Amino acid sequence: MLVFTSCTCNYIPKARVLAASLKSFHPDWEFCLLLGEAPPEGFDLEREPFDRLLTFDQLPIPEYRAWLFRHRVVEICTAAKGPAMDYFISVERQDKVMYLDPDIMVLHSLAPLETALDQHDILLTPHQLAPQQTPRAVIDNEICSLKHGVYNLGFAAVANRGQGPAFCRWWRDRLYDYCYDDIPNGIFTDQRWCDLAPAFFPRLHIVRDPGCNAASWNLTDRTITRRADGVFMANDTPLRFYHFTGYDSGAGKTMTSIYGADMPAITELWDLYAQRLEASGHAAMKDLRWQGMFFSDGTPITDAMRLYYRNNISIQERFPDPFQAGCRDECYLTFYKKTFSGRPQAFFYKNIHRISKGCALTKIYVRTHGGLRRAGPQAIAKLYAAFRAHGLKGIIHKICIFNNKVEERQAVALPCLADISKGDPTRRAALRRPLAAAFNGRKAVCIIDHMYGGGANSYRQKRIAELRADGYSVLLLTWDFYQRRCVATAYPTPAARAGYPLEFQTNNLEDILACDFLRFDKIILNELVLWSRAVDGLQQNSFIALPELLECICRLAARDNAALEVLIHDFYAICPSYCLLDAAGRYCGVSADATRCAACLHRSEFDIPANFDITQWRAAWARCLETASIVRVFSQSSLDILCKIYPITPDKVTLTPHAPLTLWRGGYAVPQHAPMRVAVVGEIGRHKGANIVAQLAGMLRADQSLVVIGSLEDTVLPLKNVTVHGPYR
Repeated sequence: MLVFTSCTCNYIPKARVLAASLKSFHPDWEFCLLLGEAPPEGFDLEREPFDRLLTFDQLPIPEYRAWLFRHRVVEICTAAKGPAMDYFISVERQDKVMYLDPDIMVLHSLAPLETALDQHDILLTPHQLAPQQTPRAVIDNEICSLKHGVYNLGFAAVANRGQGPAFCRWWRDRLYDYCYDDIPNGIFTDQRWCDLAPAFFPRLHIVRDPGCNAASWNLTDRTITRRADGVFMANDTPLRFYHFTGYDSGAGKTMTSIYGADMPAITELWDLYAQRLEASGHAAMKDLRWQGMFFSDGTPITDAMRLYYRNNISIQERFPDPFQAGCRDECYLTFYKKTFSGRPQAFFYKNIHRISKGCALTKIYVRTHGGLRRAGPQAIAKLYAAFRAHGLKGIIHKICIFNNKVEERQAVALPCLADISKGDPTRRAALRRPLAAAFNGRKAVCIIDHMYGGGANSYRQKRIAELRADGYSVLLLTWDFYQRRCVATAYPTPAARAGYPLEFQTNNLEDILACDFLRFDKIILNELVLWSRAVDGLQQNSFIALPELLECICRLAARDNAALEVLIHDFYAICPSYCLLDAAGRYCGVSADATRCAACLHRSEFDIPANFDITQWRAAWARCLETASIVRVFSQSSLDILCKIYPITPDKVTLTPHAPLTLWRGGYAVPQHAPMRVAVVGEIGRHKGANIVAQLAGMLRADQSLVVIGSLEDTVLPLKNVTVHGPYR
């Protein structure tokens, strides 16, 4: 029996654990490490638990360099499995070949699988062995399997006879051309292809042994225990191998804590794996970067670069080795930079600008390398994602959602704080006098907020009205992302209208702190999403700028001995993903493990810079929350989530629930035989359950319908029995 695994250098420690655990039960089986790059410095096969090493470029793969470039790291490690399996069967003439993912540990003999290959040509294991019993398990497991594949291709085995070779050729060809993470188009790397395999190859056998390929996604039909002799069991059979999927991201442990909470043996199993992994050098190698992530001159390769190359045959023919950079002739990197000017989203905007004229998209602005351009920084990203997923229909759907969503915002020239502080004496006096009179530390409030609308801004306007009615002067500070400046708007008390309203600009919040004539007795931190700083005329990345901003706010409160109130509208204080969605778009569960959070963020849709430090981020928020006199939350669940990370004392917490929903008691007689119609009200984005609404629609009969009074984003289009009325006021 030949067993192989496929990975890059950062997974070598996992492969070591797999190989060593396999060899402990089958010392006579041959184990091959299939590596997607050159081995790291110091790698000595003689001292490794592997019998052989085979790199991807040693496989008979046509146009290898172009093929490699078209894939991201997870895609390429799975894409190589098909060509490798076929190579072992057709070229090396191995009798039996088994594939195991590198994050698997063998815990008992796999002899029954070898025996099964005497009767069957192909072996696969399904994600689940039994129907799920709870709605959450249906979503987490069955629906997840519908998206990612019925069979988990962390295991596959083939015999070199009957339909085995034909399966290998078919799998090789599909993975060569179509091994991508593209769920909207029906593909998830290698797994979705094997949904078809039982129909194509009748001699395929589905392994139903609960001890094979146990993992967090099938604990609902497996009870993991440990006998007195130390043997792990799955139901009443030995646990043959366990799949530690999501080990580095923490997702595996999160799902295990949900579905294996009443199985102490699971905790023992994870602890055992962690010990073996660390002994195999995991800490030293887990952060190694795949060599295929860089051009030959060291320039990082972005997903946009890969996608453009992948989707254009003529570009592939023009640049057969897209990794090459810095050569005398034009290379792909140079071509790409010239074509996109380093801004693929801006390039995409140019192509959709014609169809977007006259709609709300033209009312949003973004600053590009060429100056201020219409279209929002997040709008372009959403349109690009919609185009990739659904083509022109996706773009049209997104533009309909944008309509009426934002208001026209014109660039307005404002006086600068420097003019007020030390400019022309006459102008300085005219600007400074009303500010100094209103913001002298007595009944003066500074509110810090974003400028992007939504519930947080609505709440802020309500607070401003309440404070002014109580005799306070209010200075509102917002960060204008588009013009890279801090905009200050002074709201007077109703009795002091002379010189108001007054609006001015500055580069940074620090400039407010430096003003000796602006004093406050209250500071309200409402929202900081997309807040930044301008340094030497350049806008800092908002994620990098935030710790300095929080420090400045704390110093401002200390300078004036002002009461600091921090409002928790979302979870920006915990994570840049302020809705706490992980890279897969699910609630992350909130972890204090900075390593896990960092790994998740760098896979997310957010443009997280390489030098971002989640530990520093949370430390800055912790100091701010400690400085605060009041931490205002709007639900008990928000407070519970916040307290998972920060030890907030109860005396400073103020719980202010939103106004409760009330039952509408209007008169309406329901026709006796009227079909059922489900109504959803709101702007339903992904974080508010857009996919759940889509799933609900799919459960309705043809004579039933679902109406969205508002908008429904990020769903697979079209939904036949759904009517979306669009945004409303």
